[in-house]
Amino acid sequence: MKIKLNHIHTPESLKPINDEISMILEEDDVNIGRLGALCVTRDKEIRKTLTALSSCSRKQFAEKEYEKNLELTNFVQNLLNSTKEQVLSISRSKEAIKKYR
Repeated sequence: MKIKLNHIHTPESLKPINDEISMILEEDDVNIGRLGALCVTRDKEIRKTLTALSSCSRKQFAEKEYEKNLELTNFVQNLLNSTKEQVLSISRSKEAIKKYR
């Protein structure tokens, strides 16, 4: 599933960060360290953008970013849940193997 973080109000300075986050999330083996660093950079850029906008533009930008942040949060939460399930399955398999030894 592809997640698109850019929207009509996304500034040019934020687009490459969003694009890289989207690319990382498409990979089979997600680089969590790089993803975390990009999310921190994204947050800083969003905060910087919010301070530079007029109140009307700020509201529009913030509303779109809120929606995109929810998408990103949900996507990463699903990734975390999937990883937990895989770890649990591996752990159970190891325990089952130990019983048969």
